[in-house]
Amino acid sequence: LTGIDAFAHAFESYINRNATPFSEMVSLEAIRLFAESIETCVKTPNDKVARGKMALASTLGGIAIAHSSTTLPHAIGQSLSGLTDAPHGGSIAACIQEIVRWTLPCGKEKFVKVTEMLEPSVAGRSIDEKAALLPEILDGIFTRILFGKRETMSGYGLTEDKIDLLADTVLTCYMMDCKGHPKMQDRADIVGIIRACM
Repeated sequence: LTGIDAFAHAFESYINRNATPFSEMVSLEAIRLFAESIETCVKTPNDKVARGKMALASTLGGIAIAHSSTTLPHAIGQSLSGLTDAPHGGSIAACIQEIVRWTLPCGKEKFVKVTEMLEPSVAGRSIDEKAALLPEILDGIFTRILFGKRETMSGYGLTEDKIDLLADTVLTCYMMDCKGHPKMQDRADIVGIIRACM
């Protein structure tokens, strides 16, 4: 789960409205290292080369968010962790794919770049196809590194009667992250995303 959080730092800083050429460069290198090493780290924990790459990816992701911050996945994920016992990386894994689906077509060009880094076999497909594949690719990676488990908000204990409270927490405590997201959202959007993640 910590590897998913490291990816999210790099990804969210990259798509952030406040991204700079420097933060984008750092973010993309972190994503490249994640793609290259995360599954090896999980399958072969003693592989020091892979672990070193993930350590660097995590460090670079931290540098990137120091420059351009995180976006909606962290706003929703951190709020979920505040209301339930969801570990931070797990709360991000429970929502980031649905947020990408909801965000499209906004941010499409950057989503395409990430898709190409995570799954080089998409070469030759159209821009729209590559962008639309990103949630599915993330689902695949997360499922493999979590040994077949798929994280959900209900799985972490979020109940229907707490959805409104979660949405209010997102919009009152994490407005900076919300504003940095490539697609603007309102309360109804946040509630819809949460429901899709249940």
